Amino acid sequence: MKNENLENLSEEKSGVKRVLDSAEAAQYLGISYWLIRKLVREKKIPYYKIESKTLFTKEILDKYIQDSLEEPKKGKIKQDWSNF
Repeated sequence: MKNENLENLSEEKSGVKRVLDSAEAAQYLGISYWLIRKLVREKKIPYYKIESKTLFTKEILDKYIQDSLEEPKKGKIKQDWSNF
């Protein structure tokens, strides 16, 4: 019964997954599985823990990406185009 509920939660009616496991979340973010595990271990990325499963939603991952945005530093940047 638990697995059925998890399966129902993991897919919307449109067939798009709402809940991703660590491997799927890493692929979604374009990072390695080991890096996402490190981020979870260091509590640097939000996640859900259901029994032994670590799960993420695309909304959480999108927010994590947005919150990780680094603004360019202000000031003059001297560019060297001689190598091009």
